Amino acid sequence: MSSAACSPSSSSASPPPSCSATASGMSVCHGIRHPFPCFLFRITSGDLIGVDVIMVDALLRAAMDGDLDLVARMAAELKSGRVPGAGGVWLACGITALQLAAANGRAHVCRFLVRDLGIPVDSRSSSGDTPLLLAATFRHTATAACLLERGADPRALDSGGHAPLHWAAYNGDRELATLLLQRGADAGAASPRGTALQVAASRAHADVVAVLLLYGADPNKVADIVFTPLLSSIVAGSLECMKLLIEAGANVNAGGFNGTTPLFLACSRCGTLPFVKCLLEAGADPNVPDEVSTICVLYKHI
Repeated sequence: MSSAACSPSSSSASPPPSCSATASGMSVCHGIRHPFPCFLFRITSGDLIGVDVIMVDALLRAAMDGDLDLVARMAAELKSGRVPGAGGVWLACGITALQLAAANGRAHVCRFLVRDLGIPVDSRSSSGDTPLLLAATFRHTATAACLLERGADPRALDSGGHAPLHWAAYNGDRELATLLLQRGADAGAASPRGTALQVAASRAHADVVAVLLLYGADPNKVADIVFTPLLSSIVAGSLECMKLLIEAGANVNAGGFNGTTPLFLACSRCGTLPFVKCLLEAGADPNVPDEVSTICVLYKHI
């Protein structure tokens, strides 16, 4: 999740000098309008010297809007050699068009650009995102599936160290998580937010938790040195996630970074009696103290 809970490259970031925002919310980059800051752009001002910028703009807007006919016509013109200077910029234009199509869920445009025009399916944006990462980030499942069919790497990481599976877990996209795992995504891969299982548990996405466990995700792995997946489920208030993790073998007495156990955490929060009962039934020890030697029974009593 290359940064926070939004897009891989935050759209609130200040654009580089070559990019400016318009009143409509569109950005203008080297004279080309597009809906994102320049994190997608592989085109430089030097590339566009002598090139028909209007034609490039038409290609990229068509890719963004899903207008396949216009994409095909503009691509043919830019590749034909009839447009002065376009030969040297075509690949950068094609890559940027693919990024825009993926980020906007235009699966048919992505398929055309990759299959028919030979744009590399794992081509990176200027911020390091692949088309698959963008499709997963913005929850365009059909587009992600299309890219996977064309050989996109399910383990590619964005600039923040997150794989498409982490984004599927964050968004609660069970279908995409399943597709990624079937294509070889690592169910236990760590990221700054933890494993995909931790991410799904922290977002209370029980259906994604179930899929990850089915594909071998470790219910006891701590990747962010803070919470186990079980602790994450309690913080998220998801009893369903917690039960799934316990059934998969989660250690009900394993503490977080400061030794806080799942039972202690449940006792310290309001409205968690069902969690407390479930943990005790699963064998949680009520006499395990926290880092200041307070036991959960005393904490609940207080």
